[in-house]
Formats: sequence, structure tokens, C-alpha cells
Amino acid sequence: MKLLQITDTHVPAAGKLIYGVDARARLEACVDDINAHHPDADWCIVTGDLVNHGGEDEYENLRPVLDRLAVPLRVLPGNHDDRGALRRHFPATPHDADGHVQSIIDTDEGRLVFIDTLDPGRSSGILCDRRLAWIRERLDESANAPVYLFLHHPPLAVGIEYMDGIALRNGEALWQAIAPHARRIRLMAFGHVHRPISGLWHGVPFACCPSTVHQVSLDLASHPEPRLDFNLEPPCYAIYRIERDTLVAHQQRYSENWKTFPRVGVRGT
Repeated sequence: MKLLQITDTHVPAAGKLIYGVDARARLEACVDDINAHHPDADWCIVTGDLVNHGGEDEYENLRPVLDRLAVPLRVLPGNHDDRGALRRHFPATPHDADGHVQSIIDTDEGRLVFIDTLDPGRSSGILCDRRLAWIRERLDESANAPVYLFLHHPPLAVGIEYMDGIALRNGEALWQAIAPHARRIRLMAFGHVHRPISGLWHGVPFACCPSTVHQVSLDLASHPEPRLDFNLEPPCYAIYRIERDTLVAHQQRYSENWKTFPRVGVRGT
């Protein structure tokens, strides 16, 4: 199975830029790269912050770009999204009984679980009791199948002080919900932090994918006042290749400055 992850696309209304960057053009280049090199992928998951302010005009600017994907699509909300507008513009997106954009997909390689961490009006995320109960139910019913979790907000501190302050506020509650099944969870993939990050959380492998627009500068220091700096490191999407006992994660930078060229006349690498 091959899964793709796009995150934090932050598409604004038509004609607008974000920090001098054309976010729609960068997403179009991402879609072009996927269609050229990974049309065989099973799913592409967009893990939130699809648009920049949750506006209807922003989703209208976004939708035609994602419609060009040659790969089946599943979208999740981030803190910049509006749940109602997202569902109106992506009406095929499943949701739970309470309207949260949560769903599952069962595959030959295991169960994909899509989790809605949006807390409207706040940059940080939350999982209410109903969403936590839904997660427990979906894991309980999936027997011994491997599990892959997708969400927007990280449930753990990644060491970037400002971003840790706007992560999932009740990450420990998520852990309690998934802990009985931790040995089956092969990957937890999220966005929000705009950085390439990977590691283990309570023994669960996780991966954070960079944005297709701008990145958060890597700053592991503590500051007396809240501080967040951005930069224009290359845009990126993730590729997860999954076999029975193996998961390999790639992060593909696709901007115009990253052209390939053949190796000629040199020994070794």
C-alpha cells in the first residue's frame, strides 16, 4: 500500500498571497508532482489547514486544485478550517454522528483512522468525549489489524515552544484511548507544525510532514515571550510505503530548485 500525505496547504482566496507566497500555485505543483510520479498511490490524505481562514471563497479556490489529483482523496480539518464549510465543499467526506470529520478506511494492510482535532476559534486542538469514544470504538472493532492514525494537531511536545503551546491540549486522553491497541499502531501522521519530524510517542511511531507553503523555523530554545518564526524552506509532501512488516516514510520536496540529474563518471555515491 502506498499512502500520501499533504498538509497545511493554507490556500487563501483567489489572487491573495501568504507571506509573499502563492499557496495555490505551490499546491498545484504538488498535485502535478503526485500525478506524475505517484498515481498508483492508494490514498492521499490532507491533514488539515486546507485553507487560511476558513472562508467559503478560500475553499472555492482550493477545490479545483484537489479535484485534479489522480489519487483518491481524504481531507481532515485543522485549526484554520471551518468544519461546516469544509463539508459543504467536500460533501463526499465522511463524518461521525455528531458532524465531526472522522472516518475509517479498511485496507488489506490495516485500518486507516482519520481523527478530527478541531476546536473552533482556537489554534490548539481538542478531542471531546464523543470523539474519544468514537476512536475507542473504531479501534476495539478492528480486531488485530494494523492501525494508521491521521490527525492535524500533534498530541505530544515536539520541542518548538510556540507550537507545543498550540498542540492537542488533551494528548494524554488520546493516549488513554489508543493505549490498549498501541502494539497495532504502525504510524500516527500529523501536520500543524510545518516541520519534518519523526519519532516515538509512548512507543507509537509518528511522523510530521512539512507544509506546501511556508515552514516553521527550527528553534528549540526557550523564550521569555511567545515567539514564532517562519521560513521558506522547500514545500513538501510525504509518501508512506507499507508492506506486511515494513513501513518506509519519504518526504518529497518538489519545488523548482530541486531538479534531478544523472550520476555520471563518479565512483560510489
